[in-house]
Order: sequence, then structure tokens, then C-alpha cells
Amino acid sequence: MTNVERCRRSFGQSLVCLCCHAHAETTVHVLRDCHLAHEIWSNLLPPTCSVDFFHSHFQDWLCSNLTADYTHPAWDLRWSILFASTLWQIWCMRNSWVFNGFPLSTESILHKSVTWARYYTESCVLKEHVSPGTALTPHAHWERLDKGWVCLNTDGGVSSSTGYGSVGGIFRTHDGSWLLGFNKSVGVTQPLQSELWAIFYGLQIARDNGFDHLLIQTDCLEAVNRLNAPYAGSDVNALVRAIVRMRNTGWVTVVRWIPRVENKLADAMAKLDATYDLALFAAAPIPLLPYLVSV
Repeated sequence: MTNVERCRRSFGQSLVCLCCHAHAETTVHVLRDCHLAHEIWSNLLPPTCSVDFFHSHFQDWLCSNLTADYTHPAWDLRWSILFASTLWQIWCMRNSWVFNGFPLSTESILHKSVTWARYYTESCVLKEHVSPGTALTPHAHWERLDKGWVCLNTDGGVSSSTGYGSVGGIFRTHDGSWLLGFNKSVGVTQPLQSELWAIFYGLQIARDNGFDHLLIQTDCLEAVNRLNAPYAGSDVNALVRAIVRMRNTGWVTVVRWIPRVENKLADAMAKLDATYDLALFAAAPIPLLPYLVSV
């Protein structure tokens, strides 16, 4: 429902885009050609994207990008999914600005686009791992580890309203018994950064406590892929490099992806009144008791 469409239906008075005040507000203008959208796409486009991205016919533009079969190298996400997510975020942000006065932020749109695309991708992976008709419960299915191993579940989150992130983690013995929990606020950050901070602090605590055989489980597929990549030691992300350095200091660590539904305990810990001081929990806090699994 752009200004052009509103005027066509006789309940709008101006065709002009309220963002740039230079062109008629058509659908293609809103989603691609307006300076706000143009800036977002310029920051998001992968190197392999066609040079005629900003010049092709609208229908061709939509179809070619929504059916593109390649992965964005920076976020390891299919371009078609990231493209669709960005279209939606651009439209939502413009409406929030026009009707509610919320500030326009290209950085916020980019972060939300990547986050939505990642969540969608992970939900597809979850479906591939679940047999048809399988009921998913809020409780994690615990698989016993070999003796001597410790399991660390981590999670990080970022408030959509403030941009502030918090992280948390749970250490358990090979049979699932509670060992230690932690959480911490990490200030203004991005979703991937919060997930990596959770793993980073978890590794520091594990090293301080002598947990030398550690299984790390997280529901962030992007973090797992980057930490397990052959070139992780030279990743552009400083936190990835720092985690790799810690993992290469004379102990055994494994990083594994698990579905979000099986990581609710770590998620609850990350949201449990986190402060900037690293908080350690020798026993499970009362709000987390409903998430614990009896083994």
C-alpha cells in the first residue's frame, strides 16, 4: 500500500515518497530504489551478485533473487532467504517510521534481516532432523556422554527494543547432573556476537574449573559453522579467532549444533536477570527448575 497505490484508490493525496521527497512511492521504489533501500542493498549484496541488481525490471528482479541458488559468503545463508527477509524488514521499517515516528536505521534493518534469515534456516534444519509426527517438548532430550566429559549448553540473545545482549550457559556432567551455570550482560551487540560471547565465557569458566573434555552445544548454526570451519583461526570475526585460540590449548572440545527447542535451559539462564558482572550458579536457580530434565 504505497502512496501511488493509495492515490489510485482515492484515499491518498500525494504520490511522493516521504523518505526521499524526490520520486513517486511505487513498490519498486520502496523496496529497491529509494536511497534508504539502496544503501541497505549496497551493504548486503554478495560479490557474486549480478551487476544489474539495481537496473532490472521489477518482476525479473524479484524472481531472479527469490530463486537464486547460492550462499552469502559472509553469513553462510542462502541469498534467496536473506533477500526475502530484507524485503520484509525494509517494508516494516518504513511503515514504523511513517506511521509511528520510529527512526530509520539501515544498521537495524541489516541486523534484523540476517537474524530472521538465520532463524528460518535453522528451523528448516530442525525439520530435517525430526521425523514426521514427532512431538517436540520444551524439555531437552539428554544423551549420556562418556565418563569424564562435561556438556556446556550456551545461548545468547539481543533485545529487539534496546539492542542490549545477554548470554548464559549450563555445565552438566556426563549423566546430566548440574555442575555450574553462568550468565552475563554484554551490552549493545549483534545476535551472532552474543552467541559467540556465550561460548567464549563458557570456555573461560571451563578452563578455570579444569573441564578438559568439553562438548559445547548451541542452537546458533552460524556460530557452529564458523567455529568448525577449516579457516576458523583466520576468521574475520575476532571472537571466532579468540575462541579457536582457547580451544587449541591442550584440551578436547567439540562444538555441536542442537535445535532451539532443546536449548531452552541455556536460553532461560541467559534471560535470568543478567548483569555486567559474570554471575556463577553452583545450583540451579528456582526459575530454571521447570526446564531441567530428570535422567
